[in-house]
Amino acid sequence: LILLSASVEAQNEFLPKLDDTISPTNWLFAGPFSIGAREGILGVIQNPEDYRPKEGDTLYSILPQGGIVTWKKMAPDSLGWVNLQYENVWWDTLMDIYGVTGIVDAGYAYTEFENAGRKRALAIAERTGTFYLNGKSYYGDPYGHDLLRIPVILEDGINRVMVQISGYGDHRFLFKLIPPDAPVMLISKDATLPDIIAGEKQNLWAGIT
Repeated sequence: LILLSASVEAQNEFLPKLDDTISPTNWLFAGPFSIGAREGILGVIQNPEDYRPKEGDTLYSILPQGGIVTWKKMAPDSLGWVNLQYENVWWDTLMDIYGVTGIVDAGYAYTEFENAGRKRALAIAERTGTFYLNGKSYYGDPYGHDLLRIPVILEDGINRVMVQISGYGDHRFLFKLIPPDAPVMLISKDATLPDIIAGEKQNLWAGIT
């Protein structure tokens, strides 16, 4: 299994890179869904890696009035951010009754786009804890500091993206795919560096993505 995995990864390294940035413009979103403060997003959608919603599909949720949310269309703004505005949710009332834990919630967004030929790319997923690309799970950049560049493989034909967003109240996120600048890249602006103390000689470690 290890040899097989290494062989697949080696093949991926020699794939051509994405030619130009892909910024999906046709999104479906649904939410909000109540979640625990530290339990993660569990039990909302079974098998999100394979889930393919359609506009008008419904899901149950205790947060909106009526207890049902509907998958709706949403387009990014001029800067590429998708702003999820949830309807029929009384955030102030939930806050008054349950405190801040009452407005900890999650949302989902889904899109598909077409790509010609298998390619290497880097995903930028701002304000997103997790996203799924063609059924595979990846970590995003939940704090939205524009630090992470996540290596992904785009498949030939239709590619599917499911994004999980969590936080307090309404949400927003940014998702796009960019060409990698080089086979190996260092993200120095996300470096974790030690303190260097004058007059001391030490072997110090640094962490660089």
